[in-house]
Amino acid sequence: MRLTLHRELTDSLTVRCWASSARGAGGALDAASGPYAHETVEISWVDRGQLRYQVGRKQRLEAGPGDVVLIPAGVEHATRCIGQTEASALKISRDTVARISDAMGPDHGGRQLGAAALPRPERVVTLARLIDDEARAGRAGQTIAAEALLEALVVEALRAAPGSATLARKSDPRILAAIDLVQTCYSEPLTIADLARAASMSRYHFSRRFREVVGRSPYRYVLDTRLSQAAALLRGGRHSVTAAALSVGFSDLSRFSKMFRAWAGQSPEAYRRATRATAPMVARSAR
Repeated sequence: MRLTLHRELTDSLTVRCWASSARGAGGALDAASGPYAHETVEISWVDRGQLRYQVGRKQRLEAGPGDVVLIPAGVEHATRCIGQTEASALKISRDTVARISDAMGPDHGGRQLGAAALPRPERVVTLARLIDDEARAGRAGQTIAAEALLEALVVEALRAAPGSATLARKSDPRILAAIDLVQTCYSEPLTIADLARAASMSRYHFSRRFREVVGRSPYRYVLDTRLSQAAALLRGGRHSVTAAALSVGFSDLSRFSKMFRAWAGQSPEAYRRATRATAPMVARSAR
């Protein structure tokens, strides 16, 4: 594993890039041998190869070319390159993300981010590569340009982030406990009773309170989380539609296809073909 760039552009933003020529298992992106947690929000993307994230004990994320992974501040995770990989990450101060979230208005203020692969990452990747270009070029006005691009990137990431709940400023810790269960166990057969138990509430009061805080029913929230994770697997190109469906907890392929079409506007197979066809083109045009 070779660190090709490490540059602090502003007090709020650091750019890091890696390259791995190893075949097979690849290496860790950081010196720490085990899981670690940053004080910053991490947004990473892959130009070539594959990244594999272990988030906590149960959640696993995989990212291929064109994919973007968001890791909130304070979330323990381990990251590895698989085979020949080129990848980059932006480390953004949590205060900057919170400030931009609040500035986006009441529908986004206080948003609780979860570790996830972003379901529609194209705009985020474009902005991230422009920031990377600023870090490498060292042109006049670099800091001004980087700060402007960073604000736009965080806005796009907050818009796209799956598994994120738009919460009131004084979030209910009981609902946050249920959200955390969904984020770590979305592939398991979760029920309303399971989520209510995690929140230490009755099913009736939990369902009503969850909708008040999150803006969606618990069922809808679990379904959206599963579908966004399935979309990330399909974009990676290493999973068939069946494998992606099973990986996120769907045992009925027909139901998965119907739900995915309603969520993404196209069938899982069409989504897989379209996103894999456009990823290399986006990568080339941004270099």
